[in-house]
Amino acid sequence: MEAKTAKEKNERANQLYEEQRFTEAFQLYQEAANEGFANAMYNLANCYYDGVLGEKDLNQAAYWARRAFAEDPDDPDFQNCMKLTKAAVQVEKALHEERYDDAVAPLKVLAESGDLNALYELPDLFLSQVTDLISPEEAFRWAKEGAEKCDSSAFAAQLAALYLNGQGTPQDPEAALHWATKAVSDPNLSDEDKDLTYQIFLALADLGYCQITEGSSAEGAPEEASPAATAPEGTAPGPEAAEEPRVTYVPATDQDRAAALNQKAYQLAMEERYEEAFPLFLNAANLGLEEAMLNVSLCYRNGFGIEKNLEACFTWVKRAAEADWIPAFCRLAELYEQEIGTKQDLEAAKYWAERGVVEAPNEELRAAAEQALKLIPYIQEANRLKADPEYAKNAAQEVISQMRDQGKVRFDEAMAALNEGREEDAF
Repeated sequence: MEAKTAKEKNERANQLYEEQRFTEAFQLYQEAANEGFANAMYNLANCYYDGVLGEKDLNQAAYWARRAFAEDPDDPDFQNCMKLTKAAVQVEKALHEERYDDAVAPLKVLAESGDLNALYELPDLFLSQVTDLISPEEAFRWAKEGAEKCDSSAFAAQLAALYLNGQGTPQDPEAALHWATKAVSDPNLSDEDKDLTYQIFLALADLGYCQITEGSSAEGAPEEASPAATAPEGTAPGPEAAEEPRVTYVPATDQDRAAALNQKAYQLAMEERYEEAFPLFLNAANLGLEEAMLNVSLCYRNGFGIEKNLEACFTWVKRAAEADWIPAFCRLAELYEQEIGTKQDLEAAKYWAERGVVEAPNEELRAAAEQALKLIPYIQEANRLKADPEYAKNAAQEVISQMRDQGKVRFDEAMAALNEGREEDAF
């Protein structure tokens, strides 16, 4: 039955739209809207806004939204449609003219309605650093919402960057690797997001979370893969789209990751950037790298990048020594001797110093262990002097007597030299 009234045309258009026969639906919406039917105006505005026949036409969307609102200002759907289409027009104009601050407010209006383009644009503006009107927390929330609403590599690339930099969320390189891997599994990744994921993989490699080799597909590099969740191996696009370079990457082992983190932290420490270095040392130590454990202990001992904590210093040195890290042996003996972060325990000090002497792979470590071993008798004597006043008194008298005897000997030698005319020797 042919639709004759504007209302019937609008209802028929709704049916056609549900059947995804968009061209026929659009024509009927247009006819009904031109005949003054408000719901058809509203539907036509949405067609223009969503671009059901191709590209969006936001100006036409805003026009028909205003027309529908004028017919029934109290209708909440008409109110919302007019608000969103107006915001979309403002955004399009502001972005075209590179007035990024002006684009933020209407973009937020659209994002709160769940508009995917707005959910993408806001984190993109934040990451591009073209406006200060978007907080890290907002950028992360919108990127996450976009990723949850659709399986888009664009949102995955944004989340990878935000997790990597700790923007709006705690820094999480593993989450960054997960989302970057998801992004590059899409062969339709945009050039902008290709460059973003490329930089992310380079940064992750620097932190030891993956290993990469650069090459060009023209030179026979492996084709882009869809990485498996348990072993995300694949290729990430490089920055020069013309030659289609690729980055082959594989997840790093804990050992590789720890070594890279420790090296990065060491470089930062050499620049006295201790607050940045300490978390990397700690991560590497927690991954089991004994060298990093000693570096963490030094940070705790000296208050480098973290509040001074001698007990924590002792704990990390002991952990490294118990993992058979030889450089920690003489360090642990020293801590036991000097009561640093623990009670004095000369038996334990002797045990670790003796192991250091026997197992040291070089003269430097052996000499340090020998020195720690030689100190033990002196420390024992000092402890006895401190603990036994009578013994200390007798020891002092003995030293004074020895000094007197030695002085008398030296005086006799001087007089003999004078008698023999050796004035210089006597002096």
